[in-house]
Amino acid sequence: MAYVATLDKRACTACHKAKRKCNKNAPCHRCKKQGLTCNYPPAKPSNFTPLGTLNQQAVEDELINFSATSNDLALSSLSPTQPLAILTDNIVSIPDIYCGSWFLAPETFLIDHSQIPIPPNFKMSDLKGFIQGLQDWFETWIKTGSNLFIHHHLYRDKLPACVQIAFTTFSAYVNRTPATADMLLRAVNDRMTELITDIEQESYDTLDVIDCIARVHALLVYLVINLLDGDPRSRHLAEQHDSVFIALLEKMLDKASTNIRQKMLESEFEDMTCAVTTPATFVRHEWEAWVISESVRRTWLLGTGFMSAYEGMKTGWTSCGGDLACTNREGLWTAESSHAWIKLCVDVDVRFIGRFRAEWLFGCPPDEVDDFAKMMLEITYGKDRMARWLET
Repeated sequence: MAYVATLDKRACTACHKAKRKCNKNAPCHRCKKQGLTCNYPPAKPSNFTPLGTLNQQAVEDELINFSATSNDLALSSLSPTQPLAILTDNIVSIPDIYCGSWFLAPETFLIDHSQIPIPPNFKMSDLKGFIQGLQDWFETWIKTGSNLFIHHHLYRDKLPACVQIAFTTFSAYVNRTPATADMLLRAVNDRMTELITDIEQESYDTLDVIDCIARVHALLVYLVINLLDGDPRSRHLAEQHDSVFIALLEKMLDKASTNIRQKMLESEFEDMTCAVTTPATFVRHEWEAWVISESVRRTWLLGTGFMSAYEGMKTGWTSCGGDLACTNREGLWTAESSHAWIKLCVDVDVRFIGRFRAEWLFGCPPDEVDDFAKMMLEITYGKDRMARWLET
């Protein structure tokens, strides 16, 4: 039998309405600072309710009609503390002792600094394809609202101002003309300077993980423009801030390792209208937590990879910033709903593994490997190896 619990205290009314972090004091820090009236909604009862008491038909109606199978989540490198969910007789059940999702385990946020050999026939010029790919993905973002490292669900409920500005700035930059190019570069430099100032003055204890990701995405936009545009002044300005970006990536990873699980629980219990969380609600919040954690992993991999690639093209050599595990199975990143996502999680091996240990993916059919993973495989094991695999 599985159990769920309710929180004994939620965010205050003002913070909940503004979707801001609340420290739950009386008054809370945000309300006290802004001179707001700080009121809390009535506390929901604190108890544990056995999911086995739910009406089985009601649960079935809430869940997608999975094919009858039983398949625990299989991982290739890092084993979960508990399975994400167990599929039995068309019902998704939650483990009796839930110790955290496989993608939220603390060890999955540790950077792997293992040494790997340089791919045969590797050339620094090969890094140009990686950098061009990053530019293309940002263009995809402004056209579709998502790409291979910014999930379509990530900023659905909250679009921080720094991302709004970066999105608009990059869109204008892509559509620049010879007559407006210099003016746009000045705007990019001003926006980057403002963002750097905010980053250096902010206390990250008050930011949630979405705010941290947003600042990384925004600063990466400006770095990509300034470092690759060719304008000497813009490049010089951006190079002065590369250490800030690396430190920001580390802060994002640290925040993710401690904040995503708590954010998932707060969202789950604040959305409840009764004292019981159904499996369908659980799965939805699991998916949302995975979206954030996977966006963090991919953003970290691309951010460190971009800085290393740029340094390699500039000086002729580069160091590796390390590795993080991510989800390599095709279909999970593009899943349109929690139902589609959980079905893949319990039906197939999600291939959650870092690129340093992903060589065995070359034994899988290419159409079962995510496009992001393919890019990581290419920069890790070389274009020749990649080409031979894609031809199979």
